[in-house]
Amino acid sequence: MADYDKKAYELKQDGKTRYEIAEILGISSRQARRGYERYENKLKKEEVPKDNKYTVTINNDGTQTSEVLLEMSREQAKDEKFLLKAHGYDLEIWEIVSARNNIWNVYSKQDGIQVLYSSKITVKPTKGKLTLKDIEEFCTELVKKKPMKHIPLREYKPSNLMLEIATFDVHLGKLAWYGETGESYDYKIARQRFLGVIQDFKDRVKGRTFEKVLFPFGQDFFNIDNLQQSTTAGTGQDCDLRWKKLFVKGVEIASEAIDMLKELGPVKVLYVPGNHDNTTSYGAINCLFYKYASDENVTIDRSPKARKYEEYGKCLVGFGHGEKERRRIDKIMQEEAARAWGRTVYREWHLGHLHKESSGGYQMTEEYPGLIVRRIGAITGTDNWHYESGFVGVVKKAEAFIWDKEEGLKDKMFSNIVIK
Repeated sequence: MADYDKKAYELKQDGKTRYEIAEILGISSRQARRGYERYENKLKKEEVPKDNKYTVTINNDGTQTSEVLLEMSREQAKDEKFLLKAHGYDLEIWEIVSARNNIWNVYSKQDGIQVLYSSKITVKPTKGKLTLKDIEEFCTELVKKKPMKHIPLREYKPSNLMLEIATFDVHLGKLAWYGETGESYDYKIARQRFLGVIQDFKDRVKGRTFEKVLFPFGQDFFNIDNLQQSTTAGTGQDCDLRWKKLFVKGVEIASEAIDMLKELGPVKVLYVPGNHDNTTSYGAINCLFYKYASDENVTIDRSPKARKYEEYGKCLVGFGHGEKERRRIDKIMQEEAARAWGRTVYREWHLGHLHKESSGGYQMTEEYPGLIVRRIGAITGTDNWHYESGFVGVVKKAEAFIWDKEEGLKDKMFSNIVIK
């Protein structure tokens, strides 16, 4: 009889009389009336009071469970982003642990039967992920503590030279112990090495003037990317600082370096993502962008693109981390910087990642028609994983290049790290 009840109700909704319903279903008019009344009463019992359509439970483990009636499609019921938004959660702050959606027929006098979903999700905070809100909050605090002042453009002496400072793969925060690896390394040692090689290059170019100082930033400047102390891809690391403190220290140290380089000429900072700190370094470059927004002596390219190009007269220098491009690297510049390629004569790639000047397929310098590919050394220490894997014996160093606008690369300098 339950089937008759539902059919009788549906026919009633279509405007049929009880006599017409009885004739269609082959039952008496009395049975027809009782049928659609029973089904209507059933729907009324299923109707959820308005004040009970949304509930949130805060669980002891820090998760939250939300229950709500939603109108959605089957595809939307499988979409995590849709469910988070529908339950009122910020996608950057919360992520779904579990979700369950059941079809729920709801009756109202105004709309009749509505096919909704009883949606229940459990969410947890996205701990360890750097969000744009985190970056915005940090930059706001940075400006409050040290308000930006307009710094007029310095009067640098005319020059046809560009100085490039290549301090790749710093891995700030990496932890190494002498007893395990033969050398110690932490954020204090990293700071000393990083600023030390910059001071070394400054001393060695004393008396020379530069039209531009090029400073690639990123390239695994940080060793970790989240509170779980792992890389962007999730590989765990030995680290001596909590992520938030590491982030703050990193921005401070990078600022020190930029201020030092400003004494040599106008500084241009290029963001080049690495594979250890893709998110963290992007947050840091945005903080640096806001910090130097009023400083005419500093230009910061914070584009998230993996590769950057700097054209200087007849010179074209490309920067990439070199982890993913591999043997394709000799064909990329011609496509991505085609016009600059046509205007220039001296073209080079400067890559990081391997912590040494050669790789499996490249020698210290690999030359192709119209292009030179260089791997840049690193100043970072040797952690236990690298030591156990046998990646030892490489001279740790930073490099600097002096480019002439018309004559190309004129000088190349090394600043070696002496481990005592």
